[in-house]
Amino acid sequence: MILSLALILSASVESFNSVRRAELDCGCFFPVERVANCSNRPSIDFKCLRKRAPTELWLRWNNYSAVPEELLHDFNSTRKIDLSHNNIEVLPVGIAECLPQLWHLVLDHNNFSDPNELLRINIRGKASMHYNPFKCDCSDPNYKQILNQANNLRTTVVCANNKTGKPKSYLDLCYQSHSYEEQVNQRILWPLITIVIVIFIVHVIICRR
Repeated sequence: MILSLALILSASVESFNSVRRAELDCGCFFPVERVANCSNRPSIDFKCLRKRAPTELWLRWNNYSAVPEELLHDFNSTRKIDLSHNNIEVLPVGIAECLPQLWHLVLDHNNFSDPNELLRINIRGKASMHYNPFKCDCSDPNYKQILNQANNLRTTVVCANNKTGKPKSYLDLCYQSHSYEEQVNQRILWPLITIVIVIFIVHVIICRR
């Protein structure tokens, strides 16, 4: 009986110690194997973390003003990175090349203001950029490209400079102005096409005479 109790206590202590080691490993907590929760951690050992080869990495609430440089080297197995609730404004170029297996990037609740930042996310997967203070410009020459990229990444650009005070997507904000421009262009284009056709017909008639 005493021996059994001792074995149970020993196993409990060993289990506690293993959890404790997991919490402190590389400065992160591993709730499951290869899922690293490094959120709200004052010091992260990225060199140690690389050896653990996490497939999922949480880096929330770490007060980052940029994507950590260490994250862009040798995290070749990481498929999901959560950088939400930071202060990131600009993304590095070539994320897909630095993180070849990255499939899901979470960037909610940061300080992105330029919708063109979406064009830097060249991953073959999805990204989330909700609750960022985007300043939308309906005259931006990349407007349609940004919307296509947002659709490909399965996210929505919500404009912070919306005068109504209510959340409004880039598409909804600029649809009316772009629709009006297209109507004006069509009104100009079709008369020009008609004139060209008439001139061509007249030219053919004259040549036959």
